[in-house]
Amino acid sequence: MTTYDTTGVTRLPEYGCFRITGPDAASFLQGQLSSDVSALTSPGGQLSSLSDPRGRVIAVIRLLRLDEGFVAVAPRSMVEATAHRLALFVLRARVSVDICDNLAVWGAVGAPAADSLESAAAAVLRMPADVAVGVQSSDDTDTPDATRAMAVDPTDWETTEILAGIPEIYPATGGKFVAQMLHLDRLGAISFDKGCYVGQEVIARAHHLGRVKRHARLFRLPISDVNPGDAVTVDNATAGTVVRVAAGTDQSTLLAVMRDGVIGAASIHGHQLEAASLPFDPGMG
Repeated sequence: MTTYDTTGVTRLPEYGCFRITGPDAASFLQGQLSSDVSALTSPGGQLSSLSDPRGRVIAVIRLLRLDEGFVAVAPRSMVEATAHRLALFVLRARVSVDICDNLAVWGAVGAPAADSLESAAAAVLRMPADVAVGVQSSDDTDTPDATRAMAVDPTDWETTEILAGIPEIYPATGGKFVAQMLHLDRLGAISFDKGCYVGQEVIARAHHLGRVKRHARLFRLPISDVNPGDAVTVDNATAGTVVRVAAGTDQSTLLAVMRDGVIGAASIHGHQLEAASLPFDPGMG
């Protein structure tokens, strides 16, 4: 497993959130998202996803539970469209879906930083490798304690999430991948016991029959000019698609969904990729 030694907290300006509130909020989300929302207690969080009826993921969501309801965190480019899609299915449920206008999204890297974030934020989701996401009031002066965890750059947080195998969905990649292609099953973002939700039949079939033939893999690339949705080529033929990128000054760390069993040097824009290992075996379906 590739490791990353940076630790600290950072504001995540490229991330936003929306609220899901009302007496039926929990049961509504239980029928829409892949995770077991009924098991989520305040002030905790869980990784989840929203899929279309074909079982294709249209948003990866960090769902946080607050006493007054739920907050869904996602890239800003996805927040409005995801909130709008959920709102279409409210129908007669006593639920409101509203864009957050008074919450800031924070990230933490490393156990001391995650502890610091938990002490200040309204709710926090801690993932493997002690990478965390939390929200707090934009007006709150009690920011995560810099004396306990020095500030880091958002790229450090994103790099750590990628090294942990945590995917993301953007407008260029929405609806392209079944959840297992993104390892959402291994990341605890899917419940196979909770019952029906949108896309559940396809996702469950893929789980039980093991017919998913593409999976996310971890790479490094010596350029920063790469984006989600870019094609990965092997022997001049498309073999995969970039899912998530943390672009540094001299190299990028990225996840790309690749065909299983593909052999040969992978490249993007003519630059060869260096393969690295995820915390779990990417070769298994």
